[in-house]
Amino acid sequence: DIAIKEEIRATLIADPVLVSGRVDIAVYAGHVVLVGVVDSRANVQKFISDARSVSGVASVTSYIQTV
Repeated sequence: DIAIKEEIRATLIADPVLVSGRVDIAVYAGHVVLVGVVDSRANVQKFISDARSVSGVASVTSYIQTV
């Protein structure tokens, strides 16, 4: 789970569109939970799709809100 979390974090940091510091990541047995605040629905979807793209991720639950 730690390796998955770090790989997701690296993927988010590498994405120039996203500001990854505003979203927390938790991983439990391959299930990812994203919590935070972003500025648009498009960015919410980008966080979710980036997290899903990582190998080993079984599911992604988002509690990301927009301002």
